[in-house]
Amino acid sequence: MTLDSSCSPLGRRLIEHGLLNAAQLGESVHAQRVFHKRGRVAPLGEILVAKKYVSRKAIDDALGGMSEVPMTCAACAAKFDGRQLDLSLTYRCKNCKGKLQPPEPEEEAPATQPLPSLEADRPTTKPETLVGRFEVHQQVGHGATGRVYRAWDPKSQRMVALKVLRPDLAGPPGPGDSTRTDERFLRFLREARTATQLRHPHIVQVYEVDEAEDQTFLCMEFVAGGNLGRYLPGPGKAAERGLLVLLRAFADVCGAVDYAHERGIIHRDLKPANILIRPEGDGRDDPLFPLVADFGLAHTAEAGARLTRTGQVLGTPEYMSPEQCDGSREIDRRSDVFALGIVLYELLTGARPFTGEHAMEVLHAVMNREPAPPSRHRPDLDPELAAMVMQALAKDPKRRPATARDLGGRVSRWVSRPAV
Repeated sequence: MTLDSSCSPLGRRLIEHGLLNAAQLGESVHAQRVFHKRGRVAPLGEILVAKKYVSRKAIDDALGGMSEVPMTCAACAAKFDGRQLDLSLTYRCKNCKGKLQPPEPEEEAPATQPLPSLEADRPTTKPETLVGRFEVHQQVGHGATGRVYRAWDPKSQRMVALKVLRPDLAGPPGPGDSTRTDERFLRFLREARTATQLRHPHIVQVYEVDEAEDQTFLCMEFVAGGNLGRYLPGPGKAAERGLLVLLRAFADVCGAVDYAHERGIIHRDLKPANILIRPEGDGRDDPLFPLVADFGLAHTAEAGARLTRTGQVLGTPEYMSPEQCDGSREIDRRSDVFALGIVLYELLTGARPFTGEHAMEVLHAVMNREPAPPSRHRPDLDPELAAMVMQALAKDPKRRPATARDLGGRVSRWVSRPAV
């Protein structure tokens, strides 16, 4: 489907300003037409905000810079604004049900360029392979359960991330390995079930779970821009964004994690690599839009059952809580709060609080050593921020902030405090 330049005045303006792409507009206009068939007038801006393609402020700003598009009733001559309507559709006057007439184009007006096709974002290179209907173009990551690819979905006409389960994990277990394959396969399926329950602006959306040609896969939102690790400071490397920008993004992450906790889901593998970033501009003070990803190790508290064997340690050692390292205790949301504390420590200092030459040394440090005060790495750090970090990193879960929302709220209040 190709959109004519006159079909969506608001959509055209958003595309012209780089706030929307043709695939997103096409999907939203399709939804608008579905509502129209059901007898409901749905303004395009409301659909775009609901789909989280643009913010409400962006809609208001775009409308503020546009002239009204008058739609005139042929029967009573009442006028209505058509900026958010699909002008290729027929609308009725809410007063007398007469047909609304779109404005006639001005003869002297310069011709407008047609909107790009819905396939404007489709890669021009030949796909490497096909998985079901998906055209796979590039591997972008991998984990314990599968590999992640950038792929084109011809059905929805958008780029997606395709996480494909490793074939050896879905097959029968090898000799002496009667549990590993089944556990990892169940973990992959659990990620699918977990992620499809979550609908939050700062959690990567899972569109569908399916099988094709003996391959099981998740089709997910594709996020361009890398992960949080790219934006953090490090040895000899300054942060790509200002401190306030990073802290606002961190608070958004806390809100997303709390949303999952309220639904009985503990992530268990929070780290910069699992916080994807959609940058909103390239400037140092331009905001970052974070999305929490990879619920492959998520524990569903409601289920009350553990897929891992007693004493088995799962996670990334540098970002694990003491109770995760122990491997014999059940964990709760405060384990994720500890991981968020590690991310905050790294965000503020460019260093990790627990290190070692190998995994067991790191695990020992997490369980037995107190982290160096953040001020040792950054002497100018505000003591209030340093105290937040150290509380989140308490060995005893009872001494940490009770929820991720509590931690994020403290960070947000610090960011919003009046400048001295």
